[in-house]
Amino acid sequence: MAYNIYTVNNFSADFSRILDQDVQPRMEEFDNARLSKIHLGIFLSLVLLFLSIKIPVIIPVILIILYWAAVIYFYETQSKKYIPVLVQLVPFFSYFDISVLKLEDLTFSRLFPKTLATNSLLSFHFFDSFTGSINRVNVDISKFVYSYLQRSSALCVFSGIVIRVRTKDFAQGITVLRPRNSKYFSLSDLVNDNFEKVNVSDMVFASQYAIYSNNQEEAKRLINKKFIKCFSSFVKRVKSPVSYCAFCGNYMYMALTVDVGFSFTNIFKSVKDEKAFSKIYNTFAALIDVVNGLYVIEDDPNTPS
Repeated sequence: MAYNIYTVNNFSADFSRILDQDVQPRMEEFDNARLSKIHLGIFLSLVLLFLSIKIPVIIPVILIILYWAAVIYFYETQSKKYIPVLVQLVPFFSYFDISVLKLEDLTFSRLFPKTLATNSLLSFHFFDSFTGSINRVNVDISKFVYSYLQRSSALCVFSGIVIRVRTKDFAQGITVLRPRNSKYFSLSDLVNDNFEKVNVSDMVFASQYAIYSNNQEEAKRLINKKFIKCFSSFVKRVKSPVSYCAFCGNYMYMALTVDVGFSFTNIFKSVKDEKAFSKIYNTFAALIDVVNGLYVIEDDPNTPS
């Protein structure tokens, strides 16, 4: 290669350095503010409950509820501001509070079933996005929720992240991998549009994913032993229970039922939690390996595809 390949070892060194020098001190500020408000809230709650002996109990209760509502609002608004701080841990990515992916991209790629039930209202929501490149391979990530309403009930089909990787070659057709363990597993939309089943020699992989394409020759080239090994390893490392994949045009799409790690959900939990930092590291270390394995590191000519 004409340039040095950025590997997980490089990322590990960068991650540790940035965490110690830049991120931990900033998160310390946020954590101190969080703790001070919690401690004040506990003190005020005890005082107000004591006063309830002498005044109508409804007054202290309302004041306690208002205070904790204000604390939760503070936490939610401040936590948004600290996401870019955490994103510094991944120096090759940038954060956007709007989606870099469009619904049309996912619809055209056939990543998810087009329709799951008659007389249902589909609902799609994109959230925070992260965009960057790994060894000159462009990668976009968006939080995504896909659900539908039926008989006054909201059913969540997918909640997690969608990753779009720009591939080397343009896919003339569309090749889709859908997880057989999904509660909402469906192939009817693909079959109705003349997609055909793609057979692979790896029986374990075939038992986990239904593979369909409208270009059989291209699909067999894409879903080779190298892809199966890289994709299976990636899904296992990020611990995604239900995972999707599709090749369409210049992109490979992967949908994983995991959180990318840049979020704060519990006000009573330290924002300096080592598990949170480990989640970010593990997700992007696995992403570096799958991108390098598929599109950066050249095949050994003696290795069969």
